[in-house]
Amino acid sequence: MMHRGIADSVQQMADKTAASKQKKTAGKRSGERPPIDTKPLDDLLGYHVRLALMELRRSFFRHVAEGNVRPGLASLLQLVAANPGASQVELSRAMHIDKASLVSLLDQAEDAGWLKRVRSKEDRRRHELVLTPAGEATATKLHKQTMRHEKRFVDRFTPAELERVVEYLRRIYE
Repeated sequence: MMHRGIADSVQQMADKTAASKQKKTAGKRSGERPPIDTKPLDDLLGYHVRLALMELRRSFFRHVAEGNVRPGLASLLQLVAANPGASQVELSRAMHIDKASLVSLLDQAEDAGWLKRVRSKEDRRRHELVLTPAGEATATKLHKQTMRHEKRFVDRFTPAELERVVEYLRRIYE
C-alpha cells in the first residue's frame, strides 16, 4: 500500500512536469514569453536613478540642439557663460568631472569656435575660459532649449516636491 502511495505521488509529479513543459513549449511556439521579472532590481536606488537618467538623456537629444550637442558640452557652455574667466580646475570641480574629461569638452567647444582659452593677466600659469560671440549665442540657445526640455520633467512635481528630489539627489553625490 505504501508503495502505491509513492507511485501515485511520483506519477502526479511527472504529470505536473509534463504539463509545465507543454505550457513552456506552447508559449515558445507562439512567440509569447512572460514579462521579465524586475523584482531583483526594484529596490535598487541605482536602477531607478539610471532609468531616470536614460529618459532625461533621450529627451535631451530629441529636444536640444537637434541632438548635435551632448549634455556635458551644453553644461560647460552655460557655466562659462555664467562664469566668464573661470579656470579649467574650477569648472572641472563644478561639473564633478575629471580634468581630462573637461579638456575634451573644452577642445570640442574650441574646435566649434565657441570658446577661447586666455592666459590670465594675474597668474600666467592659469588659463581663463571665455565664450566667443558665437559661443555666447550658442549658450543662450542651448539654455532656452534645455529649459524647455527640463520643463517636461519639472512639471511632474510640485515646487516643494522638486526641491526635495534635488535635495535627495545631492545627498548621493555631495
